[in-house]
Amino acid sequence: MGIPIDSALAQANYQFVTNLLYFLIFLGAVTVLAIKGLRSGILQPLQQITGATARLEKGELIENLPTNGARELSILGERFKKMAEARLKAEESAKKRSDELDSVFSALPDLYFKLNRDFIILEYRTSSPGDLYTSPDLFLSHNMLDVLPTEIGKLFQQKILEHVANKKLTTWEYPLDIGGKREFFEARANAIHQSNDMIIVIRNISRRKQYEESLLLSASVFENSSECMMVTDKDTFILNVNPAFTEVTGYTKEEVRGLKTNILSSGHHDQDFYHTLWEALKDSGCWKGEIYNRKKNGEVFPVWLSINSIYDESHQVVRYVALYRDISEQKKAADLIWQQAHFDHLTGLPNRNTLIDHMSHEITQAQRHNLLLATLFLDLDDFKHVNDTLGHDKGDQLLKLVATRLASSVRSEDLIGRQGGDEFIIIMGSLPNLTPAIRVAEKIKKSFSEPFDLEGKTVYISVSIGISFYPLDGTNSTELLKTSDQAMYAAKESGRNCYHCFTPSMQESVVQRMQLIHDLHIALEAQQFLLYFQPIVCLKTGKIQKAEALIRWNHPLHGVVLPCEFIPLAEETRLITGIGEWLFNEGCRSLKKLQQAFGSDFELSINVSPVQFLDSKSGLLPWLEKLTGQGLNASSIVIEITEGLLMTSSEESLSTLLHFRDAGIQVALDDFGTGYSSLAYIQQYDIDYLKIDREFVRQIPESTDSRVLCESIIVMAHRLGIKVIAEGIETKAQERVLTEMGCDYAQGYLYSKPVTLNEFIK
Repeated sequence: MGIPIDSALAQANYQFVTNLLYFLIFLGAVTVLAIKGLRSGILQPLQQITGATARLEKGELIENLPTNGARELSILGERFKKMAEARLKAEESAKKRSDELDSVFSALPDLYFKLNRDFIILEYRTSSPGDLYTSPDLFLSHNMLDVLPTEIGKLFQQKILEHVANKKLTTWEYPLDIGGKREFFEARANAIHQSNDMIIVIRNISRRKQYEESLLLSASVFENSSECMMVTDKDTFILNVNPAFTEVTGYTKEEVRGLKTNILSSGHHDQDFYHTLWEALKDSGCWKGEIYNRKKNGEVFPVWLSINSIYDESHQVVRYVALYRDISEQKKAADLIWQQAHFDHLTGLPNRNTLIDHMSHEITQAQRHNLLLATLFLDLDDFKHVNDTLGHDKGDQLLKLVATRLASSVRSEDLIGRQGGDEFIIIMGSLPNLTPAIRVAEKIKKSFSEPFDLEGKTVYISVSIGISFYPLDGTNSTELLKTSDQAMYAAKESGRNCYHCFTPSMQESVVQRMQLIHDLHIALEAQQFLLYFQPIVCLKTGKIQKAEALIRWNHPLHGVVLPCEFIPLAEETRLITGIGEWLFNEGCRSLKKLQQAFGSDFELSINVSPVQFLDSKSGLLPWLEKLTGQGLNASSIVIEITEGLLMTSSEESLSTLLHFRDAGIQVALDDFGTGYSSLAYIQQYDIDYLKIDREFVRQIPESTDSRVLCESIIVMAHRLGIKVIAEGIETKAQERVLTEMGCDYAQGYLYSKPVTLNEFIK
């Protein structure tokens, strides 16, 4: 039996479809399983690795990486995890090193710059922004050579190129002005060879430079100082000395190094001295004072020593630095100053200050023991005469001999001092009565009767002595000096070469003198002076050709006072300068009237005091201008000077005299014959007139010696081209003798006493 084809085909189709359906189901299942396996074995691990990479970029730790699936992916995941952990550790280590480097940068006072090969500043770091030359926005991304000053930029370029060439660390220093202040820097260059970049490290070394300069200066001072310097350890063992130390002490550095400082000990100071010194060092760390040291040759000398302690961080003494200088010369100078302050440099006697100190001490003793004290004030008579005739050298020699002679005349306990000039003072303390002082005064007076030998020149000189007593004539040194001085002047007025004890009447004389000085000041201000004129007659013609202007003081209480009563006082108080000025001005005004009356060749003589020549403010030189202003010839004025001016004046005074002479003013030498004028001076200053003193004229008729002397003066003067005026002629006999001798002019009461201008003209 056969099977129908349709049924078979249908069955076959059914079976095919069924099988195909099963195959597709199987294939779908296999595909699903394959996809699932692919996702879990390949895709998911890859996604995990991709996520891990993202987390690694953020720096996160990777924990879940695929461990199942394909073996290769598992191995890849494991290796990736290790790589990620290694990278994170490296990054962490790099960050740690970066943090540490940042800490180092912050801790160090340096500037760090990163530059490329074109010197462009790429980066910078600093913990000291005050050391930046400009602000960062002005130098970042800019060429360093353009930012720095030109010279500094060139230096940077040179040094960086040197480093690039030799591959060695290069260092250089340079200055910069920052904020108006000069700063010093040190730069170091180092290349980053992988990138061709350059690191520049810069440090401010201003303090170091100052310290180095200080060290150099200190070393220079130490080596070159004129002061001795010595450094010791805390136990005073010598560590170092400078050349000045060697020069002063004689010890070299090698000889004293390691020795104790007592090698210089002089033995001059006791233990208490050194105890005080070390206590001061302990308390204050320094000591200054005078000390005596001993040199290598054994010589002891004074030094001014300064010791300073040097401490460590714990304030423990580690060094002593001693500075000292030899003060031998200063000590000598100080001793000399003290000597000069207390003693007279010429005689070696105590001076006024020492006398007063001693007198105060003796007054205290006298008061305590109810005793007397005597003050003897001595003044040499005519000492000026010795100076004028023999010179000041002989005068000084005489003062020394006087000091020696006085010392032999007083008691051993008495003190002799020099007041000044030719004045001496003797202090006699602890006296029971007045007798010892009187006895000493008499002994001194007697000793001066013997001559003084001035290197072959025999000189006789006397002394006037004034004596005052404590407490009778004064209760302190000032009063006793004043009263003894007054007593001395009383001895002078009594004829000199004697002594006077003080009496109250002497005080009255002093008061009168002080009143006279006061009145003289007022007289000068109020112009209380009068001008009188005495004619000078030509002995050949008998005519009046000249006149001498003579001053008088019209005192409001005492009437007309003669010049002999106030001129010495005026010279002593220097009021003579003003009086002389008034005399000259008034004389010029009067001369114009005299010339109108007696002719234009009439001359007027005016006395000029030596004090006026000595006073630089006297205004003598403007007299020439005043003469011109008055329309007077300089030759119509004759200035009368004394012999002493020629012998003792300064160069300035004599220069003024020569200036007058050169201008035409005539010069007369007054009172000629009473002193000891040098003929050389008379010739040198071209004297026009010599005036014979009235004392010689007075004795002419009776005294042969006076006649010989006057005639000799006239002959000598004429030989020198000098005319002669005789003063004090009162009789015809005197006039006749002088005329016979050839005297040129005469002046005196025989012709007229001094009269006023109106009386003179009439």
